[in-house]
Amino acid sequence: MFSPYVQMHRSIIRLEGLLKAVSSFSSPLCSPWSLDTQADYVKQFFMYGSFPAPFILGYPEGLSGEVLDGHKRLHAIRNFMDNQVFLMSVPFAPELNCKYYRDMPEVIQRYFTYALVDVMEVHTTHVDDPTYQQLRESFRDPMLRF
Repeated sequence: MFSPYVQMHRSIIRLEGLLKAVSSFSSPLCSPWSLDTQADYVKQFFMYGSFPAPFILGYPEGLSGEVLDGHKRLHAIRNFMDNQVFLMSVPFAPELNCKYYRDMPEVIQRYFTYALVDVMEVHTTHVDDPTYQQLRESFRDPMLRF
């Protein structure tokens, strides 16, 4: 059920580049996770990388991009890198527990800055295309959004 007006492209990019790219994007109307949940996701990201799924970005032609899936995950990582959330309960590195990004050794800061993340880009030349709208709506379901 794909449309000739919708193209999907999967890529691996640096986290720093993704955060810069999405800073001007529109965001879905969803509340961010609690600080504890954000800290838990940052720990999981640190331990296992970008999971559970790629970040999905929409690019309707002529409009600002939008984060279709992954808004809360990006918000948690940005809050950590802005020193609003600290890392906690890292089993293999207890010296990092309860530390903010600014307090991390430089090598750990570089890990977050240069981490590679999986991104699925969805481009459309027709913003009203039913396939693109259906994709957007599927990620508005609170059960699917992370």
